[in-house]
Amino acid sequence: MNQPSPSVRRGSIRCYRLFDLGDEIDLSEIVKNVGVGAVRSTHLQRRGVRAMEFIAVPVRIDLGKRPVPLSKFGPHVEAQVELHLFSFGSASICIRIPIPPGTTLESMIPLIGPLYESRDLEELSRKELHELLPKIRPHITGYHSWKGCETYTILDIQEIDGAPTAQQVLAWPRLANLILGETREGQLSEGKRREVVGHAFSYFEHDLAVIEWNSAFLLDPAEDSGIAEMLEFTNTQLLSLRYYDEVLEHEIDRVHKVLERGHRSRLFFSPYSRLAHDLFHRLVDLSARLDRIDNTIKVAGTWHLATAYHASLDRLLVTTWRQSIERKHELTSSAYSMLSKETEGSRSLWLEVTVVLLILVEIVLAVISGSH
Repeated sequence: MNQPSPSVRRGSIRCYRLFDLGDEIDLSEIVKNVGVGAVRSTHLQRRGVRAMEFIAVPVRIDLGKRPVPLSKFGPHVEAQVELHLFSFGSASICIRIPIPPGTTLESMIPLIGPLYESRDLEELSRKELHELLPKIRPHITGYHSWKGCETYTILDIQEIDGAPTAQQVLAWPRLANLILGETREGQLSEGKRREVVGHAFSYFEHDLAVIEWNSAFLLDPAEDSGIAEMLEFTNTQLLSLRYYDEVLEHEIDRVHKVLERGHRSRLFFSPYSRLAHDLFHRLVDLSARLDRIDNTIKVAGTWHLATAYHASLDRLLVTTWRQSIERKHELTSSAYSMLSKETEGSRSLWLEVTVVLLILVEIVLAVISGSH
């Protein structure tokens, strides 16, 4: 017998579009200068207990309601829009679309998929960010013009008719389709369905979090789990790692091109000294930035949120991107060592030639002096 689809009584869809703005953002100055809509806040708490502690608490700027171009949700859908700023240079636009009471989860399957990579929502997010950028940019250190964007979607449900338990919601056979936004004909394989619902976390009987790589399903009646904010932070980490991976890729390509051209240099001066100098500063800079991201938040308090956080690092491929960066960092470090040795070799040759010339000068001067 087919299990009836759960019906939402209260909830929303959180659509995140995350951008990398620079090396660091002075959040204190943002609060003082951007306006009354900017506040320092984080909701990463459970039952009043701090579960994750920010070294620099993010800034939230309420941008008000905006019409969103989502015809499948109706002709006049208004969403609540917020800008969240993080000290390590990331910005997140959160677009919260209300779910009409009585909407079944089954009916949301064809609606949710298009939201995941919606160009309309990205354009709306970029527009909102662009309008605020003149006020924000003076407080950004090392502004980035990178055009990358990270997306994430959360079905944030507070109430379902009948107040089902987490296990009852997980038993609904189409939950995996909803989380994946999968509308194509044919049932998902049992293996795929189990893979999706296998990344589920519950603390109380009626709360639930199912985490996928580009989306999540939350059932949070008390609205205090902090899972949504935690997932947003995890995505800011992913965004930063993508940016730094691209930076290292550029440096490796740059080294490759310089080596491909060969020496083409004067006898006593290495063509690689400037490149080695740039690589050294880039490596030190990147190490400091990655440490700042890692140290922005620390897990404390509840085991539940800490477990979900560490699981999200794997599920959102943050761990994979970190490993990629570490490999490229090691490769770049090796290139720097090689270029440094070549540069030192040129300097040594120059010093040796200088010593020989000085000796020759002394000999010539001695001969001239002796002839008198």
